[in-house]
Amino acid sequence: MIRRINYDDVNKIIELENDTLGTTLGKDMLEMAIRSDLAYYYAYYEGKELLGYISTMFDGEIIEILNFCVNKNHQGKGIGKRLLAYVLSYLNTIGAKSSILEVRQSNIKAIGLYKKIGYKEISKRKNYYSNGEDALVLEFKFASHIELEDKYNLEFSKKEIKDNYINFIDDIQPIKYSNNFYVTSDKKGVKAILKDNKRDFIKIDSFNDLSEYLKDFEKNVTVYLLSHIYNISINSNSNHKIKKLDFNDYADLRNFIYKEDLRFGEEFAKGNADRLTETFLNNDKFTCYLIYDNYILVGMIHAYIYENMAKLEEFVILESYRNKGYGKELFKYAIADLENKDIKMIELEAELDDYPINIYKSWGFIEERKRYSFFKELKNGKDECN
Repeated sequence: MIRRINYDDVNKIIELENDTLGTTLGKDMLEMAIRSDLAYYYAYYEGKELLGYISTMFDGEIIEILNFCVNKNHQGKGIGKRLLAYVLSYLNTIGAKSSILEVRQSNIKAIGLYKKIGYKEISKRKNYYSNGEDALVLEFKFASHIELEDKYNLEFSKKEIKDNYINFIDDIQPIKYSNNFYVTSDKKGVKAILKDNKRDFIKIDSFNDLSEYLKDFEKNVTVYLLSHIYNISINSNSNHKIKKLDFNDYADLRNFIYKEDLRFGEEFAKGNADRLTETFLNNDKFTCYLIYDNYILVGMIHAYIYENMAKLEEFVILESYRNKGYGKELFKYAIADLENKDIKMIELEAELDDYPINIYKSWGFIEERKRYSFFKELKNGKDECN
């Protein structure tokens, strides 16, 4: 269990610091940190035994790592990696843009861990420690969630920036709601959208709840979930064929998407199946993963990569194969492959009321933010809204 420290932890932390680091922040500083809004100190427990501890200061943008240690009898078991990954995950959800730390140049083991997590050396501080040893300064940079989302949308839509809103337009599939939508944050934007809309539907996305301005619209809430890849833990043994999409799978994947989308009509299903299959095969920013039961394609998920971050989308398991472990197997395979690609942060979305949210959280994902979507079918274009 990982949690923020409290007063009951102080003596245990002092003992752990002295035993592993040969020094301690001390009782006064630890107790001050518990009361501070800038101090984020975390403990890793198994039962009642403190096995790991990390102290950080966070100013709203930069995470500074102070002390970080793991019980000597439990080192090499992944505790430090999981603890640091959790802290980075959580603080990223509340605005962290980067993390910085100093480490002794001789501490090869710690440097290896930090670099595995994703830190990179940015400078060296000569004679930093009391014994004259140099310190390496390492930094971890988070990719921007907003830029990732924008880049992903632009793979399928073009963007028009207006005074009070943004309009995403997909000329290839003008009836696909997820590719044709508006983004705004306030009443002015809503009024402008209702006046300017030329579609036979309106979909407005916002990180603010605009219900009071869109009372006759259907409302949907999407939750963004985030985790460092080393904070994700999935217990599953793969007994099925799982692979990355290649040209030999074209017909299987196209047919899978087509059948899943038939509920939206023949024209939409055909167009979407063709487009997504071509995109996943020919755009190297996407990687699509498939799971089979014998020779039957029963599930898919794709990853969109931006810098050191991946967005997971289109996570679908055929209804008759759900709750049988296929989803776990597929997801675990995708995470392992993304780790090999040196991806560090994973983001995904889930509907607020859908049960998968609790599953994702049990795997290590942390809720980052909510997006509100408002939708309305129109009979006469914009006239319906006037």
